[in-house]
Amino acid sequence: MQIDWRNYDLKDNPFVASPIINVLSNDKRINGRLFCQEIVSKEFKKLMALISEEHNMIFVYSPISVLGTGKSAVMAAAYWKLCEEEENPIWAEATGGIATSPTLGRVVDSMLTEGIIDRMKRKIGEISYDRIFDMLSTQFRPIPGLVGALARILQTSPDETAKKFANIRRSLLTFSATEVFGYLTALMIECGLRRPTIFIDQFEEFVRTHYGYAMLDRLGNEINDLLRATQNRITLVVSLHPEAEKILAAAAGRYIEELAPINDQTMVKLPSFEPDASIKLAEYYLQEYRMERSAKPTLYPFHEDVLRYTCLEVHKRTRAFIIALHYALRQAAHQGYPQIDGRFISSEENHLKIFGKPSDWKRFKSGEFK
Repeated sequence: MQIDWRNYDLKDNPFVASPIINVLSNDKRINGRLFCQEIVSKEFKKLMALISEEHNMIFVYSPISVLGTGKSAVMAAAYWKLCEEEENPIWAEATGGIATSPTLGRVVDSMLTEGIIDRMKRKIGEISYDRIFDMLSTQFRPIPGLVGALARILQTSPDETAKKFANIRRSLLTFSATEVFGYLTALMIECGLRRPTIFIDQFEEFVRTHYGYAMLDRLGNEINDLLRATQNRITLVVSLHPEAEKILAAAAGRYIEELAPINDQTMVKLPSFEPDASIKLAEYYLQEYRMERSAKPTLYPFHEDVLRYTCLEVHKRTRAFIIALHYALRQAAHQGYPQIDGRFISSEENHLKIFGKPSDWKRFKSGEFK
């Protein structure tokens, strides 16, 4: 059913049903450009400062071990900020497997999408073993096998490059994708590109796939290999939560402590998403989609107490809050409700459709629901 959002003085529904970050989307509600910096201004400034300090790894951390707490949104905002400053940001999502090579393959795929590989190829000229060997020789003594692997990868067509990279073990048993990636970053610098900042979203889910001594040992070794292979040429910005932090510390303790310590100097801790912040977030989204010359209140059609209640009902999770507002707005539009107030949200039928569970509105109004 088509909804005329002009009834609420809105150009569209500001809140989407699947607010999962995808920087390739043209929709600012999804690609991370619609970002309410006010509620995390201190944390965002710290993230940008840490990136400028060129740490090996930076951890965007949420206080609870669930998804949808705003880590991806803050990372995406930093990604777009670096794009605007003509830096060299790369965005990729970690895979759920236990090996790092598929995730690195996604990083290479992003480098293709964003034109980084093409810029490198133009700088290199003819892609050959000798040309790449000579360029890398200004930084270190190249290993012939790795130079050959990198040359073969860059000689492939764009649709095969990432696949070839991720499967390098099959054709070159001596070296890993991580080692080849290290040479790729060295070549990137040699081509005159700025130090890349690589954002790895869902990194905590990659870490959580590792359990037991063997897998933890592998995780530690692969992170160590990656940090050593890139030799301070990149900055990794990854998402993390308490459960993943414990696993990572157990798996890669001594390596992390030496090369990428997890502490206040490298960690951006996001605050808990409280009702006051939820008001600011809702207002920001609504104003971004408000029709010009509208005289409606900034929160219209929502009442402030409904927004506070929604924040608590979804256990202070940002993504769940946005989803709930999406369905609340649609439900109100279907019924012709002019405002989303206590009467609307306390209806059991409406509440079930928005939250999927019985109402706690009476407890909230009595102060029992916190």
